[in-house]
Amino acid sequence: MYGSGKRFAGRRTEAMGKVVVYTMNRYSSVDWPPENALEFMAWMQGKLALIPAEFMDKAVVEIDSEGSSDERHWSKLTISYSAERFPDNQAGSRNG
Repeated sequence: MYGSGKRFAGRRTEAMGKVVVYTMNRYSSVDWPPENALEFMAWMQGKLALIPAEFMDKAVVEIDSEGSSDERHWSKLTISYSAERFPDNQAGSRNG
């Protein structure tokens, strides 16, 4: 689940055509980005390298807050991109 401390490399949300490359909350911090700016740039480039070049212009970085039952909140970072809803081999069948 989102925010559980697990990465979802290439997880696709079919309804929206969204592919999640990375999602993590600060609490779990297993693969949280480094604070040093140069190290962060290298970390981000590594995450962006997981996105196919043809979808790079559809890449999105979301910064959010995630709460718990005891009212604490942590930062949440998600990197995703929008992809075609149907593979190329199905595109013709839905139009005809």
